Amino acid sequence: MINEEAVLEVLRATGRQVDVLGHIQDFHTDKALFANADYIVGPHGGAMSNMLFAHSGATVVIFDDVGHRSGLFGSMAVSKMPEGPRPCFLGLAVALGLRYVPISPMNADTFDYHAPMTMDVEALTAFFAKEK
Repeated sequence: MINEEAVLEVLRATGRQVDVLGHIQDFHTDKALFANADYIVGPHGGAMSNMLFAHSGATVVIFDDVGHRSGLFGSMAVSKMPEGPRPCFLGLAVALGLRYVPISPMNADTFDYHAPMTMDVEALTAFFAKEK
C-alpha cells in the first residue's frame, strides 16, 4: 500500500493492539496472532487465508475492489475492473462465521491487483468509528 503509514495511524487510533505481519514468522506464532485477533485487516492476497485460524465472530476488513466502492461507506458503483471483482475470501469468511467488510482503495476505478494501492483511510476511519 502506498499509504501504509496512514492506514496504521487509523488502526492505532482505535486503541486496539495492532500487530503488523510484514513477513511470515513461525507457524505457531502466526496462528496464535490470527486466533486471538478480533479484527484481521489488510489487502486482498494469499495471507488473508490465515483467517482459517480466526475465532468465530472475528471481523475481516479486506482492502479489495469487490464491486462496490468503500465497502459499507461509499457509493454502490459497480467495479470497472476488466477481470471483474474477486470476492475470493468472502465465501471462506462466511463459512467460518466471520464478518466480512470490504473497503475499496481510492483508485477503485483503475484498480489493478498487480499494482500498489492507496487505501481510503476515511472509509477505514468511518468503519472503526462505528465499532466503538
